[in-house]
Formats: sequence, structure tokens, C-alpha cells
Amino acid sequence: SGFYAALRLGCEAIITLDGDGQHDPTEIPAFVGRALQAGGPCIVLGCRMRDTRSMPFVRLATNRLLSRLISMLARQTILDSQCGFRLIHREILEKVHYNNNRYDAESEILVRAARAGFPVLEVPIATIYGSGYSKINVFWDTLRFVRFFFRHLFTSPPVVKSPEWSIAVSAGESALAKARELEAKAHGRDSTLTPSPFGRGPG
Repeated sequence: SGFYAALRLGCEAIITLDGDGQHDPTEIPAFVGRALQAGGPCIVLGCRMRDTRSMPFVRLATNRLLSRLISMLARQTILDSQCGFRLIHREILEKVHYNNNRYDAESEILVRAARAGFPVLEVPIATIYGSGYSKINVFWDTLRFVRFFFRHLFTSPPVVKSPEWSIAVSAGESALAKARELEAKAHGRDSTLTPSPFGRGPG
């Protein structure tokens, strides 16, 4: 997956955003700044609730309902749980296990990260809606969310990944670092990487 590839490359945090024009990439620095203020591993979630005038009524009502349900499961207030514009720290991806790979995966990682003790923070972003067609299947994706909700409501699934995950990622990072070192020597330059603002990995 893209997350796993980013971890192998040594990224300290990953930014996700929708490809339909709903998210403005120029707002990425706000996510990075909020993560640095947190001083530790966290999820920074974009929040469109500051100005909902351009948000279709059905999406607004659905978002508010789902955000309340997700807040209940996460045991902390999350105002815009359905926003795909987010920053996720690498430690969360290394330690938090989630099973879904469709739209409910966005909710699952919030719930499991919060239950594992990682803060879910929010930054205000612009609310942008065009005439794009949503790929969400109202019937099947609703059923998936209902199944996800009740599974997490009455049970507390394990949230920490198996050691094999971290071992695999570490092995990939070691191989990548060795390749960079050899390449740097071949070109006669220093192999030292610019420190990441998050304190580890390449900048």
C-alpha cells in the first residue's frame, strides 16, 4: 500500500487528501505546524465545519451524524471525521492495526488511534465542493459502516500491530539507507540526510 511504501522510504508523517479537488494542497503547512505543536505522534484532521455554506445538505447532515458516532467510539470529540485531508504520524501507522480498505478505513484508523492513546487533532480548512461524482455506494458503504460501528461499540479489538510489521518496515528502511549510502559514495558526496522536522528520517 501507499502507507507501507512511505514508511519504507523513512517518511515521518504522511499527508492524505482527496483527488477530486475538494482539498487545497496549499493548506498542508497548517497540518505540519499543528503536528509540530503537538510534540508527539498524532493525527491531524482537516475540519470543514467552520464554514458549511457550500456543503450539500445531505453531506452535512451525514457528516455530523457520523462524526458524533465516531466521537463516541473514539472517546473524544471529532468534528469532521469524514474529511480525507489529514496528516498521520508514522508511529501510528506502525502500531495501530486496522482491517478495512474502503471508506470505513478512514473512520477505523481514527477510532483505533484514539483508543491507543494517540491524539486526534483538527485544523480548519476550506470547504470546497464542485460538481464531482461521489464514488460512495450509499447502500453497501452504509452497511459496512454499521458493521464497523457495532463491532467497535461492543468489543475492543487489538489496536497494536504484530512485531512482524515493524520488523518488515525496519528492514526496508535499513536496505534503503544502505542503498543511499552506496549511491552517495559512488557520486562522492555526503550521505547524511537533512533532519526531518519531526525528529527522524529524511526531511
